[in-house]
Amino acid sequence: GVVVARHGLGKTAFLVAIALDEAMRGRKTLHVSLDKTVDHVREFYDEIFMDLAHSAHLEDLATERLEMERNRMIHTYAGRSFTIDKLRHSISFLKENANFDPACVIVQGFDFERATPTEMEAFRQVAGEFNVEMWMSAMTHRGVPVNEQGIPVHLAKLAFAIAVIVQMTDHNDGV
Repeated sequence: GVVVARHGLGKTAFLVAIALDEAMRGRKTLHVSLDKTVDHVREFYDEIFMDLAHSAHLEDLATERLEMERNRMIHTYAGRSFTIDKLRHSISFLKENANFDPACVIVQGFDFERATPTEMEAFRQVAGEFNVEMWMSAMTHRGVPVNEQGIPVHLAKLAFAIAVIVQMTDHNDGV
């Protein structure tokens, strides 16, 4: 799946909420950020976890946080060092050496405006190869052309490899 929105509308929060749900259910989640530091991503997890803990009235906050942290791994790639082969290698390494077999992979910050159909097919192959649910974020801008379904054209050309597209937009009363 891909969540698409302009800058600042909540793509990271959306992805972190998916990952938290997985991790708190005991399923391993790998969060890969191509544009943020580990500390930045961790801060999102901490904030959203605390909001969730408050709204769900979690009784044993420390135990729940520990469980979430055991089931979540954050990786970042500096500069433009990310490749899909490196992602494949990272997942294999985690499975074989760290007893961490993710059920969900979050990829944040991938440049869909420059993405090719071959890259999207490679992401699909990685998801199938490791039997993971994969969620990604895509940036859009005001005035970007959209197709007849309202999908930004730079993303629509890749839709063949995407099962779900969630588009976030801002309105006067919220997102």
